[in-house]
Amino acid sequence: EISDVEYDELLRQLAEIDPGHELLHEDHAPAVTGSGKVKHKEPLLSMDKVYTLPELLKWVDKTARTPGEVFLVEPKYDGISAIYDNGVLATRGTDGSEGENISDKIPVIELEAPDYTGRLDRPARGEILIRKDDFQTYFSQLVSKSGKSYKNPRNTVAGILGGKNADFLELLKDRIKISLIDYNLI
Repeated sequence: EISDVEYDELLRQLAEIDPGHELLHEDHAPAVTGSGKVKHKEPLLSMDKVYTLPELLKWVDKTARTPGEVFLVEPKYDGISAIYDNGVLATRGTDGSEGENISDKIPVIELEAPDYTGRLDRPARGEILIRKDDFQTYFSQLVSKSGKSYKNPRNTVAGILGGKNADFLELLKDRIKISLIDYNLI
């Protein structure tokens, strides 16, 4: 295994050598399926990974729709982007304009927002994740549909959010919750 930074550097090198290589155009994000599609009022945009200020400014120049557009830039959590509004919890989806309805998972998700930690009961936009220490303590022994243990917190979250197993959700409610970290907390 290698770190994410080392992996990203290898992908950058591959892009220089072979820009059309299939690995560069695959979606490596874990799939989450829900009970239907949800159209977002405002898109949940995502930016390419950047490591330097010049890379960030290049991305802004490429992406800005107007010269004075304001961007919210925040650290990248390694989870699943989601939004909770009017009783509906939905993932970002592949393009940020339409996601999966995962409202049935609300009972196992705890919101962490400015001046609040508790039940998911107010509008929030953020990242659903499992903290690394919680993964080691509570989730590392869970088994995926394929019969294998989950290798990391992000894949475990995707498995939970994409799962339809009611017994599994009951187990989570009794043990520990996964977190929706509101971007406004940063």
